Amino acid sequence: HETNCLKMSNLERDAMAELLQRESAHQAEVMTMGACENARAMSERVAINEDECHEAMKFAAEKERALKFALRYREKKRRVQPISPSMANITLIHSAKLRSWGKSKALPSSTLHSVPENMIVERAERGMEEWKSWVDFNRNHFTRTYPSSNARNYNPVLPWAMGCQFVSLNFSSQDDFILLNDGRFRANGNQGYVLKPEYLCDNGLVEDVFNCNHPRKINIRVLSGRCLPKPPANIYSKSGPQRLSVNPIVRITLYDGSPATLLKPPTFSTHVIRENGL
Repeated sequence: HETNCLKMSNLERDAMAELLQRESAHQAEVMTMGACENARAMSERVAINEDECHEAMKFAAEKERALKFALRYREKKRRVQPISPSMANITLIHSAKLRSWGKSKALPSSTLHSVPENMIVERAERGMEEWKSWVDFNRNHFTRTYPSSNARNYNPVLPWAMGCQFVSLNFSSQDDFILLNDGRFRANGNQGYVLKPEYLCDNGLVEDVFNCNHPRKINIRVLSGRCLPKPPANIYSKSGPQRLSVNPIVRITLYDGSPATLLKPPTFSTHVIRENGL
């Protein structure tokens, strides 16, 4: 009997210990899950705080840029000096597109009308009356022409012949038209402007020019050419590279104000001087 009682007591003690162990494990599991939930919530809160911090920093940077812009604007405004409205009216050039002669002539004379190259050619091909309208318009208004493509130029003589004041070219394209433009402004010592011919300013003279059908003969006498550079060495011998002798020739190209700007202008050449660059 005593042995059975001792065994029962041991069993009860082991059962109680196992029960306490299970309760402790359950409590630990509950505490662990709670800690995980708290950590997840804290991580989400940190992410939200980081987003809010980034937004706040972005807003502060925008405010700083706005403040710098406002300070620069205030400094520029402080430097601006009042000018006379009458002086502004004669020095400020407004830009506009050329619509029709009636609408464009109604605009102030200080308006700069921009015209693409293809419109110049198209209107010039309409006939003599359109040429006269161009010349008459450019007596009291500004016109700027520009090339239709960034890769090529056009014949500037055509808009010059119509009295256009600003003829824009692509200086990145080194072609014959750039040389033609350079030669035109050398007439005034490269000052940046050349006065219009008299017939473009006087209505009576322009009528005489347009009604003149007599062809003109131009004689050009080439006097000489001196100290012309020789071509680079491209022939090799036992003594080393040799330079070829230069055979000079002069070509003269005649550019006119014809609307057929895509046609090749006439070119005249002198006879060749053999092996004489001096």
